[in-house]
Amino acid sequence: MTIYLYISNTPIVEHIPIYVDAEKISLTAANFNLQILEAMNSRKCKTISIFNSNLDLNKRNESEIITVNQYQSFIYFYNANFMFKLLTLIKFIRKNRKEKFNIICDSLSLENSLLGLILSKIFRIKIVSITTDLPRFFYNPINHKLKDLLFARIGEFSLHFYNGYVLLSEYMSYEKFANTKPKLVIEGVCNVDFSETQINDVKDQSNKIFIYSGTLNNDSGVLTFMRAFEKANLQNIVFEIYSGDKTYKEFTDLLAENIKFMGYLPIKDLRMKLKVAHLLINPRPVELDFNRFSFPSKLIEYMASGTPVITTNLPNIPKLLLDTLYFFEKDDMEGIQKGLYQFLNSDQLQSKIKGENAKRIIEENYSHLIVGEKIFKLFQEINDEN
Repeated sequence: MTIYLYISNTPIVEHIPIYVDAEKISLTAANFNLQILEAMNSRKCKTISIFNSNLDLNKRNESEIITVNQYQSFIYFYNANFMFKLLTLIKFIRKNRKEKFNIICDSLSLENSLLGLILSKIFRIKIVSITTDLPRFFYNPINHKLKDLLFARIGEFSLHFYNGYVLLSEYMSYEKFANTKPKLVIEGVCNVDFSETQINDVKDQSNKIFIYSGTLNNDSGVLTFMRAFEKANLQNIVFEIYSGDKTYKEFTDLLAENIKFMGYLPIKDLRMKLKVAHLLINPRPVELDFNRFSFPSKLIEYMASGTPVITTNLPNIPKLLLDTLYFFEKDDMEGIQKGLYQFLNSDQLQSKIKGENAKRIIEENYSHLIVGEKIFKLFQEINDEN
């Protein structure tokens, strides 16, 4: 059986919450990593996820292997430096040298990227980059930090050494590092089976709930949405924010009786909330430089719930999804208010049909079963080339 080493900075909180400080992780990143693993496990591929935990300060340069089932295990490092991780993984691969390995790497982390690429070269293992964003967009020229610039440059350069790519935007496929190599463009992935969440399907029409889940920062557009929501003075509607970010404190002044910060929820519990909500919100500003290259994968999870979704009109939303979404005309307060009024005045039956159509499209194109098959075929293509 082929073993897939999945190198990531984000823990899979669904399975091992004891090792996770939920307030320090990106809810969106954790969810995306879980979906990729579920995609691989759906193909009965054995995955071993690698993550560094900083919670137990009494442990340093230690590791342990945790087995979830016959297909899924984790190698947890505790406050480990780069060399300890590298040597541990070299020993692990040598110990299992009779097995065939492939590597999947969350390449946005330079340390992850270097770990994966070095292992790939030492053992001649094929390696695929999960490229969710481009490193250059994480350098802020205003701060002028030489370290950040250096990391961004090295990160971009390292992308050229992968054998293939899983990209979250079609625009990425035209970048020099990817244009001549095998690649797969998937805007997201979702386990669309909500059968495990046995809940009351009837939405309370007297008290509507709008939900945003994901990162809280200036690039998320949530602050603008909160101001627009407050100014719109909508009756019997509550806006709930689900995020593991501690940065929510910057938003505290706008929290009110009808605007609530709900904190982190495990993915299964979050799915329950998405399913019974009335509207799911993605207010990301349109004019951000990285928008063409970074798809908000939360949209896929939103749409899989069957609940209507409203979003800014981002340039990388696939045509396939356009007819199943509601849109803010603009990403400013006026445009957001207008979008909310239009949704609230829309026909409820049409809104329900739109949500159901969105769920069907996700099931047919972005389910973990379909994406798992596509990633499996990508590795087949890469290995067949040699």
